[in-house]
Amino acid sequence: MNLSRTVCTVHPERPAAARCPKCRQFFCSSCVTEHEGRLTCASCIARSGSPEPSLAALATGVGRSGGTRLIPLLQILAGIALAWAVSWFMGRLITSIPSDFHDGTRWETHRRR
Repeated sequence: MNLSRTVCTVHPERPAAARCPKCRQFFCSSCVTEHEGRLTCASCIARSGSPEPSLAALATGVGRSGGTRLIPLLQILAGIALAWAVSWFMGRLITSIPSDFHDGTRWETHRRR
């Protein structure tokens, strides 16, 4: 069957965009959603009993293996380590400036030459 000539099962006035792999019916782009890596219709997702994961759950790794939950924690720790390293190097740079630079005597010696 040619997909370009088929229409949505729910909305017959719209052209079909995908075919549900479970019920094998055709649906428009607003009737299907990506579920477990495949475009599936809402009724098949409801029948399977597995709720569609939210975008927040996908971003944080909720519902996945334990390894992906560590990624945000490692990013936070890396950010803290980077902030500490930058502040430590800035402190070392500031303390390496000679004290006569701050009291103005260094500038006076350069003007006399």
